[in-house]
Amino acid sequence: MSGVQQQIISLAVVFGVMQVATKLNLDTPENANYIRAAYATMQVVQAALLYYIYIVINKKNDDTELKYTEVKNAMDSSEAEIVETTVRDYDIAQLRQAVVAQLVGMMAVVGIHTYWGYLRPMTLQIVLGLKTIYDNPMAKIHLFNQHATGDLQRPIKPKGMFAPKPAPSVKEIKAKQKKDDKKKVVNKIQ
Repeated sequence: MSGVQQQIISLAVVFGVMQVATKLNLDTPENANYIRAAYATMQVVQAALLYYIYIVINKKNDDTELKYTEVKNAMDSSEAEIVETTVRDYDIAQLRQAVVAQLVGMMAVVGIHTYWGYLRPMTLQIVLGLKTIYDNPMAKIHLFNQHATGDLQRPIKPKGMFAPKPAPSVKEIKAKQKKDDKKKVVNKIQ
């Protein structure tokens, strides 16, 4: 599924959950403890699934070499470095990013709820928590056993409107380095 389709589905889910929350009057103080409990349960389920994926990655222990380019500066994609790692280490790094995203999101939702008393973000995250795991490439590869081809081929390209520009390929970087080396040799001769 493309990034645009996922965003449209996410918007539909958000609007649907908002309508259900309004119709069922979920924002009342009587329902607050139920929503808090459901939110906490969803966070525990997400953490457990991410930990299970971590166990699966370590169990597979895929030591296949992986070379890719990584942009140092998000504003300038011409400055890229070649990263040499293994599939296992790459997957763990991607999983670590998912854990950090979950923790930041959880802190934001809890902060909004604590400071302003809003329940809507918690209500949304109860539903979107599972969708987040389902859309995670590491979950697709290691939990749902999809093949790492197409959109799931490593290195996984970030999706979305604000995703960074694609980094130059390893071949392009090596060609540029050769060209720079030739210029240095020519300059030394002169």
